Amino acid sequence: MQLSGALILLLWCFSKISTNAIDMCFPGVIFAKRKDSGEPYIEKGVIQNKVKTIFLNMCAFVYISIGYLVSVFAENDMEKPWCKLLLIVVMTIIFLSVAYLISRYMSAAWGREDRLLSEEEIEKYNIPTEISEHEIEGLFE
Repeated sequence: MQLSGALILLLWCFSKISTNAIDMCFPGVIFAKRKDSGEPYIEKGVIQNKVKTIFLNMCAFVYISIGYLVSVFAENDMEKPWCKLLLIVVMTIIFLSVAYLISRYMSAAWGREDRLLSEEEIEKYNIPTEISEHEIEGLFE
């Protein structure tokens, strides 16, 4: 059951990277900023942080799934417990490093520049936007 749960979460993350990143950028009532041209956007630093979080979660789910699968075949044939502890510490450091490298690379790839939001995305995610200068001028005409 635990393996099934980890795989469901993993598949859910892979299928909705862009959607999840946009959704995570606007918790509660946070307004989308507008560029000088009036287009709403998400700053690249913000989107990079959210994508990094998503990929770290994916790595965690992959590691949990692999851990469950490997545990089926595991045998405890190490005589010295300190050897086992050392192996666990070394493997943990390696796996953490790989996860952070993957998330860092993917967040840089997904967040190279500010992410413009389409009108459909604004409506779909119910994102409030800052009022544009054009809209302000229209109020006083």
